[in-house]
Amino acid sequence: MRFLLSAILILVIFSCSPKVNNTIVPADQLPDSNLSIKSGDSCYDLQIISLKLLEKSKKEVVVEYIIMNNGNQAVNIEGEKRSKSDNIGIQIFFSGDDKFNRGDLLVDGIFLETPSDSDGTIPAKSAYKAQLIIDLDRKTSFHSSLIMHVDPIQIYNECDETNNYASMKF
Repeated sequence: MRFLLSAILILVIFSCSPKVNNTIVPADQLPDSNLSIKSGDSCYDLQIISLKLLEKSKKEVVVEYIIMNNGNQAVNIEGEKRSKSDNIGIQIFFSGDDKFNRGDLLVDGIFLETPSDSDGTIPAKSAYKAQLIIDLDRKTSFHSSLIMHVDPIQIYNECDETNNYASMKF
């Protein structure tokens, strides 16, 4: 099943333009960084803590997102294999509300890329910050929200799988 989901994600990906820039940011440098690290067993916990609109035109939007590793061990951004099948991915949906539903329109997806100033991981208590250009060709008047889902094919077994979605109105 994981292979099928991975193959679907790879096939769906890539009308969104790559990040304008990306970087790893320690949690104490983030606004409102009062997130706590999970205790107990060693685990990952990817969470989209910020999703905001930077620019909007008739054809596209530029969004900035921040993915926090709220677990207690580093997450490998591009996986261990040369293929993208074990990289951290993001799916982007258009929706009529701010909750992910089966009927939401999958617009695109991307794989995260390692920033030039990084060792290839998102350390515990750090975040991945980037910008993304999203084409609005498939948006209709029924779509008022953008929903982002990190690690949709569940490459990492996380402490909390319920916090992998974020949404914003546009």
